[in-house]
Amino acid sequence: MSHRFTTALFCCLLISGLFSSAAQADDPKLPPPPTEFELLIGRIRKAAASDEWRKPEWKDDKLSASLDKLVAAAKATTGKPSLSVPVQLKDVSATADPRLAGIQGGLLRVVKGNTDVGFAAKSVFLVDGSIRLGHVSDSIVIARGIVEIAHGNRNLIIAGHHVNASFDGMDGMRGRAGARGVAPPLADGGLIVSGGSINISHAHGTTCSAPKQIDISHATEVAFLASPDLKMSHQQGCSDHKDFATPFPIPVSASLPGSVLTVKQIVAPDDRTQQLLTVERNGMEYVLRPGAKLVDEKGQPLAGWANWSMGFITHHAAVFTDGQEDLCVRPPR
Repeated sequence: MSHRFTTALFCCLLISGLFSSAAQADDPKLPPPPTEFELLIGRIRKAAASDEWRKPEWKDDKLSASLDKLVAAAKATTGKPSLSVPVQLKDVSATADPRLAGIQGGLLRVVKGNTDVGFAAKSVFLVDGSIRLGHVSDSIVIARGIVEIAHGNRNLIIAGHHVNASFDGMDGMRGRAGARGVAPPLADGGLIVSGGSINISHAHGTTCSAPKQIDISHATEVAFLASPDLKMSHQQGCSDHKDFATPFPIPVSASLPGSVLTVKQIVAPDDRTQQLLTVERNGMEYVLRPGAKLVDEKGQPLAGWANWSMGFITHHAAVFTDGQEDLCVRPPR
């Protein structure tokens, strides 16, 4: 075999391999590579399972770099000088007293599943599930599923599916009633990012982003980032930045297929024993409560959904989960 023929054959094989690789890359049947958010949830899951995060030296440099990029991009887009990463991983610890977290701060929690937090400041919560918080300020909260907050100020919130907040940035209300009638710009709202939707009753100085829906009853000086579906009852001084390109992409929240069941109503009172979903299937309405398996209108397990159950309920949204992934449901608007 001549050297020229061998070289030609090698080139043909190389070109064929390149075309084959390109075809595989363009094959719609192949799953897309995981996003930084998905990789982060994987690292949170690993840390929670091994208790690595309890070690004094534990940190996640990739997370810190991603949050720095996200906040810098939001700050450059909105022009808000107050936007910043509220707390650094080096300043929080698993050994901090959770009873003093609302005052002293410095608490780190990495959680598998759902969790509840009453009061927290200058703390970090990384959750492979959903989280419910009472009063939280100057903290980082990242969850695979849903984040629910009663009162929040200056937080960085990232949720895979939904964020529900009663009040965000209410410290700004006190600032506006300052000395000599001076009304400084609101600067106490947090940066809230969701892969699905966001609902806030009262938002003041908040910066938020969600691809599916943002619904705010009273929005004051709120900045919206790449959020095509906005609904506000009352607004003042808001800005809409449609061309924002996030450096920390979150997959668009997946929903439970309507062919499985249709959500008619979400009931989410403070008494969680009364929380439920009213759903419909094959013309019949029935109720699902937290922890309930996915069943049909006759109470029988749904084929192909044996590992799925009702995971978390909040106002305006709920998630079903198999412990690894979540599917979100929302009532009709």
